[in-house]
Amino acid sequence: VRGVLSAAGCSQGGSAAFTGAGSVTFCLANAGWQQPGPVAKRKIVVHELYHVLQFERRWLGNAATAGPDWIIEGTAELVGYKGVDSKGWLSYTTAQGCQVKEVADFGLRNPPGLPNLSAVESHQAWQTTTGPLYALAMTGMDQLIAAPGMGALTTYMDAIAGGATFQSAFQQAFGMSIAAFYDQFPAYRAARTVPPAYLCGV
Repeated sequence: VRGVLSAAGCSQGGSAAFTGAGSVTFCLANAGWQQPGPVAKRKIVVHELYHVLQFERRWLGNAATAGPDWIIEGTAELVGYKGVDSKGWLSYTTAQGCQVKEVADFGLRNPPGLPNLSAVESHQAWQTTTGPLYALAMTGMDQLIAAPGMGALTTYMDAIAGGATFQSAFQQAFGMSIAAFYDQFPAYRAARTVPPAYLCGV
């Protein structure tokens, strides 16, 4: 774990951090790190360290088997917010609401808003789609772990590490096909209550 003011990886869009196998670098001079408040910074730390775990457990490291970016990043966001909730810094329920509001507000400013998660399954689509994809991805992962619990994330990563396709790992972990998930997700997303105020700017 290192904090730097300049590194080659920090020049990729001004993000807060980047993670590789066995290491995470925080880009302390970037807007992605400087702008968030102290609680959000803690969430970022947990998010990035979860990526380290994904590498260690062989979920990440092979692009051909890792599965969609939205699952990788949505899971890290979910774990990040679970982490700050566990310390009493921001409730997970509040964090959930913030993701819903961020996606809904983007849709009002930029109709029709973000597409279904099925449209950002490829790495290229994830990288080139504008909008709060991390918030949408976390909303998807939040729905997926609601019934089986957080242990489903371990089931998924272990299946990937064992050589399963992400489609098979998804079925094993969450009890439904990814196609079935995509079919019902727009209705689930539309039914979420949008909070009147964004409360995660801490």
